[in-house]
Amino acid sequence: MITRAAAYARYSTSRQHETSIEAQLQAIDAFCKQQGWQLSGLPYIDEARSGTNTNRAGFQRLLDDARLGRFDVIVVYDLSRGARDVADWFNFRKEMEVNGIRVVSATGGIGNLNDPNDFLQESIQATVGQFMVMQSRQKSIAGKRVRASRGLFMGGTPPLGYDIDKEKGAYVINHREAKAVRLIFDMYAAGHSYADILREVDKIGVTGKFGQPIQRNTLHYILKNPRYTGTFIWGEYEMRNMHQWVGRRNPEEEVIRIEEAIPQIIPPHIFDIVARRMRENRHANSVRTPDRCYLLSGIIRCGLCGAPMSGVTVTSRGYSYKKYFCSNRRKQQRCAQKELRAEKLEAFVLDLLRDRVLTEDYLNALVDRIVSIADHSKRRAAISAEIQSLDNKIANILTAIETGQPPEALLDRLNRHTRQKEQLVQQLSSIPRTANINRAAVRQALVQDIQCAMDKPKEQKAIIQQFFSDITVDDSAITLTLSPNLTAFTTPQNQKKATTSKVVTFAGSPGRTRTYNNSVNSRVLCH
Repeated sequence: MITRAAAYARYSTSRQHETSIEAQLQAIDAFCKQQGWQLSGLPYIDEARSGTNTNRAGFQRLLDDARLGRFDVIVVYDLSRGARDVADWFNFRKEMEVNGIRVVSATGGIGNLNDPNDFLQESIQATVGQFMVMQSRQKSIAGKRVRASRGLFMGGTPPLGYDIDKEKGAYVINHREAKAVRLIFDMYAAGHSYADILREVDKIGVTGKFGQPIQRNTLHYILKNPRYTGTFIWGEYEMRNMHQWVGRRNPEEEVIRIEEAIPQIIPPHIFDIVARRMRENRHANSVRTPDRCYLLSGIIRCGLCGAPMSGVTVTSRGYSYKKYFCSNRRKQQRCAQKELRAEKLEAFVLDLLRDRVLTEDYLNALVDRIVSIADHSKRRAAISAEIQSLDNKIANILTAIETGQPPEALLDRLNRHTRQKEQLVQQLSSIPRTANINRAAVRQALVQDIQCAMDKPKEQKAIIQQFFSDITVDDSAITLTLSPNLTAFTTPQNQKKATTSKVVTFAGSPGRTRTYNNSVNSRVLCH
């Protein structure tokens, strides 16, 4: 048997060069020829990607193909190319061990995890690799703190209203953008809404740093940014740990805060008025939030522009109304979609769910699904068959060895099959033997749960999202898509109807609902 090998190569940063990949692959190729292994397919490569986490396209493809059994051994130049995090490296090694795939290094240092000496040597290499990364990060942060203590730009995108002097690294005012920033603060301090502010900013033609229209989220971060008062802040949050986002707030003593370090755009008293209004609004929102429940949030979408629609409570003449707004219309005023009355639309969807989806056919399908999940007999049978197949392969290898064939080429396969069998036997022992399931009892419990949940808003939302994967609304129709994971359990004669994307459509005024072809379509307009 020819041993199939996969090559993996990586370099860390854009300051390094792709020739390092070539050097790694040349060493791997020479090593495989020396071992008599055949490199299968193209190498798996990650360029300018850190080894401190496994979120790398090439590495993830390597894992996917390993799970499919497309090679027998993985060859890296050295351990550090695979990972710079001890936990990531040994999780990778353990998974490959389970899949019967060896991991070796063209330069040595990777051995048998079950051998104490090999494990110790490999652990030391992995620990040293992580230590070097942590030490480098510590030096980098120390250098950044020196720069931050001088109030200099620390990278990223400067806030709207500022440019950066490239030679000095200092903040300078962009007067055209600063005009928009002052307008935003003055209008918000005077009590204007985000929508009013966005309209006025749009009139003066100021956009974001990359030319995109200023949106509601942009306003929020502008209004919270103390840099506009001249205060420089750095290190308030620890955003990364080993190149993974964490977003923790740092202790105050670690934060660098320098007054009057950058040019001032907004007077402190205006910033204080804005901050007080934002706190009051946040408190008011937190008081109202428990009473709000938008049943369709997360699955409702605008049929005109494709953007998500979000639930918003508006107050008019002392009365509060729940509505759904197109996010493009609300943020950028760039969609003609009208707002939708939430109560009317949600009631329509709930009625549809009761009358057209939770039918006898679908309830029976759910029972089939629950029974199939609870019944482990098929899974036990499949694993037992796989164990029997491995027994046959092991017996054939032993026979080949007894008849005098060279054992060296067969021992790896024998060991791999033996490990796989041990894992399957252990897996089989953990699967319970299921007795006959009472379908009638399952159906009764299911109906009771659905009926109970349909009276509670939070449970209603969960049920709607269980059965509908998408709700699209334009100015003349509503299109609802049934969740595809239920269609496999419907009977063949109902398969086509179950997978229909247009379940129901309504047109005309809400008081004059017109319905036709009940099995497929109906229409309503909710404005």
